[in-house]
Amino acid sequence: MPIEPKSELILAMRFASVGVVSTLTHLICAHAVLLFFGVSLVAANAVGFLFAFVVSFLGHHHYSFPKNSAFWRSFRRYGVISVLGFVMNSFILLSLVQLDMLSPATSLTIAIFIVPLCTFLASRLWGFNSGG
Repeated sequence: MPIEPKSELILAMRFASVGVVSTLTHLICAHAVLLFFGVSLVAANAVGFLFAFVVSFLGHHHYSFPKNSAFWRSFRRYGVISVLGFVMNSFILLSLVQLDMLSPATSLTIAIFIVPLCTFLASRLWGFNSGG
């Protein structure tokens, strides 16, 4: 089946809009946990990730890729993609913190914004794909 540039652009825009909402969820939750509970940066990032995962999966399943695959199959696959994205995010975060050139909040923000392109490609090609 040939790739249609217009439909791929629409798909990418839908994915990006859900991504913006889930990224903001991640950012707000992580910063709130960091500020109000005084937990470690990694723990705050994990809490933000968990909230963002729910927002992201539901948004992508119902809006970005609404007719592509079964709920639980997509949930499992997107879970794998998200965990790998979180590992990448954490690696970037810890690397930036180790450099000690930026504040923890700035490092957290940068780490959160780097991973989405990889997540889109994996979601498009595998996570929400109805094929094998």
